[in-house]
This record gives sequence, C-alpha cells and structure tokens, in this order.
Amino acid sequence: MEKRRESVAGRTFYVLSVLIPFASLFYFKYSGFSNTLPIGISFYTFQITSYCIDVWRGTVKRQKKLLSLLTYVTLFPQLIAGPIVRYETIAEQVCTCIENPELASSIARSGRNTAQNMTWNHNAQKLLALFQK
Repeated sequence: MEKRRESVAGRTFYVLSVLIPFASLFYFKYSGFSNTLPIGISFYTFQITSYCIDVWRGTVKRQKKLLSLLTYVTLFPQLIAGPIVRYETIAEQVCTCIENPELASSIARSGRNTAQNMTWNHNAQKLLALFQK
C-alpha cells in the first residue's frame, strides 16, 4: 500500500475515489433530479468516502470481499442510529458476519430484491408520468 500511496497512479485513484461519489451526489441534488433523487445517496456518499479515506491512511486493509464492503456501505441500522461510522470501527464485525453462509445468502437476496424494487419504482414513475401528460 505504501508504494501505491506514493505513486502518481495511487494518488490519482485516491482522489477519484473521493471525488466521484461527491460528484454524483452533487449531480443528483443540483441538476433537477430532486424528484427522483436516489434514496440515501448522501449516506452512501459519506460511507464510501469514509472507507476510501481509512484505506488510504492505512488504518484498515483494503476489503477484498465485495459483499463485506457492500455490507458496510449499506448498513441501514446505522443510518437511523446516528453519524457515519468509520470502517475501521466495524471492519472486523462486518467480516465475521459475512463468513456465515446463510447470512451471506440472505444479504445477497435482500440486495437483489432492493435493486429490483428500485428498478420497478423508477419504471413505474416513468409510466405514471406518461399517463399524466
């Protein structure tokens, strides 16, 4: 990680990993998408940025399991409970939970269902807009 951190490519990747989530947040909030703003976009932006900063600082190792990373990013009970929790604080707990195959299967199924619902809702809004014209 040290070698990558000091290289131009490593710095570029770090800057992009922080700027891209904020650019998408800015785009959705201020470009006329306020009616169809993705749910929790601010929460996701800060979660992803928190993870990238923790990895860059070297306080945690890069998560190699996508499901573990997605579990951290989409930790909705935390969304209701309070402020953004840094990845280093819960990394071990997230990794331990994912080792349970039944839990991992349930999380994957829940994520797939959420994505389907978001797609259906988005398409339903478009369809309603057509009929309202």
